[in-house]
Amino acid sequence: MTFLPEATAVAQNLTSRYPDQLSSILAYPHPFTAGGLIIIWQDEAEPWLNLVAAVQMSVPPQFSRHCLRKSELSQLSQPNLFAPPLQISERVHLPYYLHHHGHVLFGNDVRQAIQPVAPQLALAGHLEGCLDYLRRYGILTLLMQDKYAELQGMLEHEMRYLMATALLLHGEWEVVFDTLPDQFHPYFPAEYETWAMVNDGSTAVTKQSAYKSVWLFEQFLRQLRAYT
Repeated sequence: MTFLPEATAVAQNLTSRYPDQLSSILAYPHPFTAGGLIIIWQDEAEPWLNLVAAVQMSVPPQFSRHCLRKSELSQLSQPNLFAPPLQISERVHLPYYLHHHGHVLFGNDVRQAIQPVAPQLALAGHLEGCLDYLRRYGILTLLMQDKYAELQGMLEHEMRYLMATALLLHGEWEVVFDTLPDQFHPYFPAEYETWAMVNDGSTAVTKQSAYKSVWLFEQFLRQLRAYT
């Protein structure tokens, strides 16, 4: 975990200031982000807003941070909102990477208390996020702004994120962004072919090719919906 020294420094800073109010501090890597920290406070820890502010000030901005009380830990096992392209949802893969590659920086090891969302629910939620947020704030916005190359890149990226979510149906949680299509292909050959038509290696993105990619992306969503 490349950010472990920085995560450890954050934990040391917080534990030196709030040793009696903290319960646990966990750190995890993630395949699509810089990783993050889970700061767990004792249920009686107060004043809450000051503690949350301390976490916000202590954790470097490139890392995700989850700040919650000990009794709220189960929240990280619940389905979360997918809002592409506004944010990359870490929640789907977070429990797997926390269990297998995470670190306990302070307190008790409560990693097993954070369990993965059922893969079918995760995929259904991801698809809904694409049908809602990605259409409104990604596809339509970029089409109206004539930003076809940016649109093409966004669709290619989101299709890889969808591949990663779909692979959970087959117990495949450890993924690498660059090689995701190869990992996806054996399990979803028809869907892979749709992705390949979007990612055909073309360097020039035109209005016509962008609209074609949008249509293929919608096909990809419909294909994956059959698994939910």
